[in-house]
Amino acid sequence: ALLGAVTSVDEAALFVGGPGTAKTTAIKQFMAGFDGDEIGSKSITFSSLTTPMTFQLALEASVEKRQGKTYGPPGGKKMIVFVDDVSMPAMNEWGDQVTNEVVRQLLEQ
Repeated sequence: ALLGAVTSVDEAALFVGGPGTAKTTAIKQFMAGFDGDEIGSKSITFSSLTTPMTFQLALEASVEKRQGKTYGPPGGKKMIVFVDDVSMPAMNEWGDQVTNEVVRQLLEQ
């Protein structure tokens, strides 16, 4: 019910919980219930080796250029992107997780 409410308003959401609380399983089961003709989905699992470029390339593989600087899922669909283990990318010398800055920029568009 909660996941359905979040997707119905077309906004980003962050689900948090301790290890072993089935966050990934619940979201993947929820995403599997969508009609693939209407809504595309993409799952990306972050690790300590995930860089901004690997995240960007993973997203770009699932979208097409529409016009100008606008990109979106093929066929005019909507798209749900699930990023698992978002806290995993390595920190730089200033304590920033640069990969998560790219995620933030995507969410703020």
